[in-house]
Amino acid sequence: MSSPSSPSPHLRVAALFAYPVKSCAPIELDQQGAALTRDGIPFDRNWAVVRADDADGGRGRFLSQRDTPALALVRPSLPAEAFLGQVWGADLGAGAALTLTIVPTGKSVSVPLWTDEEEEVEEEVEGEEGGAASPSSSPRRRRRLPRRQLRRVSVWDYDGEALDEGDEAAELLSDFLGRRVRLVRHAPSRAPRAVAPGWVRASSPRAEVAFADAFPLLVTTRASTLAVERVLGRPVEAVRFRPNILLDAEGGFAGGGEGAEGFGKPWEEDAWASLSFSNGGPSSSSSSSLPLPPSAVLVDLVKPCDRCSIPHVNPRTGERDSPDLTRALRDGCGRSGAKLGWLALPSWRGAVFFGWNGVVRDKGGLEHAKRGEVLCVVRVGDGVRVAERRGEGEGPRGPFLTSEWEKD
Repeated sequence: MSSPSSPSPHLRVAALFAYPVKSCAPIELDQQGAALTRDGIPFDRNWAVVRADDADGGRGRFLSQRDTPALALVRPSLPAEAFLGQVWGADLGAGAALTLTIVPTGKSVSVPLWTDEEEEVEEEVEGEEGGAASPSSSPRRRRRLPRRQLRRVSVWDYDGEALDEGDEAAELLSDFLGRRVRLVRHAPSRAPRAVAPGWVRASSPRAEVAFADAFPLLVTTRASTLAVERVLGRPVEAVRFRPNILLDAEGGFAGGGEGAEGFGKPWEEDAWASLSFSNGGPSSSSSSSLPLPPSAVLVDLVKPCDRCSIPHVNPRTGERDSPDLTRALRDGCGRSGAKLGWLALPSWRGAVFFGWNGVVRDKGGLEHAKRGEVLCVVRVGDGVRVAERRGEGEGPRGPFLTSEWEKD
């Protein structure tokens, strides 16, 4: 790993997305921006649709567009302030809710955001003979009970408890999807789900995810998306790849930038080890050799994202319409593990890659940031700097067992 010896590309945030319900439609955050916490963007993939008829030990196995492409037509909405985090001063109020709308029918359902996972209840202690003591003399005790029904769920190899969001949401989704499902919400105090430590620097805050596959963030670039478009000969929506942060060269078409379209060079992100974000965005003219701003938050790009069939699903129709997209990535763009020489994990040889999974790291003394604590707010148009590059010819190494990542 090395710091760049030459100025970093002039990058900017081109688009921001959150996916409150795993594998459902995205919410574009172009207007309000998004907070970065140690666990990524607030409310990102905090909910999931799970099977209600799972016979495997009673677990509710998650659904995704891999097996249920119609999830692309379930559109969530949240108050704009929700994505800025509580520390940012947002008072969402008792009436704030997640609303799900079925795009083809317009039917919708709302579930409240305020979910104290547990509540204190006061109850009488039973008398010696099994009956309750008299109200005037009975001793009383307080204990904490789940406020909502807990349901066992599984996401890949994760198995834990989640909060069930009730029958109304379940009925709306079940009717649309044609199978019995439940909507569940992540319960971090009951089922924390840490990012595998081998992918995270020792100095980073403890990163957790809710129902994301494995990492808090996914970063892609417009230049690489355009490269896929050129191979396919037709437009490719960036959201097919489910990014949280889409980057391009600062100035876009008007700025000229690097590359024919002015959006930067395709696949340049493979050389970026970490990116620097800060409130208001660093100046685009800043050299990467200058010290990072005190408020800078780094996002380490720790693992290339091996792609499944979800990019084949048209986000507007909820149908698979681009089975050739994977072939375009593999053959036309040379994005297979074998062609790239990315063989750190055995499964990578035949995998096809697009985008990088990110983990938030802070350089301003917040290594022990609490869950939900806002480290910075990112907005569309903000400048971004490449803080560290990979060494020449250095690809991803798989989980970091002994490296400078652990010595940092």
